[in-house]
Amino acid sequence: FEMALELGHPKVYNTLVFGMLSSFFSLHKNYTEPLQKGDDNYIQGGYVERRLDYYHPVQLPVKTIELNQELVNSLIDCLQLLSEKQIPVWLVYTPIAPSNFRRYIGNHLFDKQMGRLGMYDNFNNILSLNDSLYFYDADHLNQNGVELFNKRMIEVMKEHKLLEAN
Repeated sequence: FEMALELGHPKVYNTLVFGMLSSFFSLHKNYTEPLQKGDDNYIQGGYVERRLDYYHPVQLPVKTIELNQELVNSLIDCLQLLSEKQIPVWLVYTPIAPSNFRRYIGNHLFDKQMGRLGMYDNFNNILSLNDSLYFYDADHLNQNGVELFNKRMIEVMKEHKLLEAN
């Protein structure tokens, strides 16, 4: 409610009122989310698996990474809270298609900033994944990419002592 007031946008107010009325009148009590939607298939436990597809890279416009200091400060606050509760945190930049990653100016500055905040790894620098084989679009791994990423992520977690090495 506070955030809606702070944002002060009519669409946010409409969404807030609709959500409150839907909840009050139990408008969605009989709604069941379908397990299959287009190319996406829900896997029990909170995962979505997508039909295997392959990305065909296109020329993407160059962009400069600009950190929003308000968001960085919020992240710092969250990390401080977790630290006070002795909850380990590992910041991870998950892989995006190399053609997408290369278009960003300032990746090294982003990595430096995140590294100052705590344990951080950029998997775009750890893994060498081919756009066409391991992604279904510029931002998302396909199933083949997910399997390689998961395997390497577990190895790095063991290196960081976040998991016990077997």
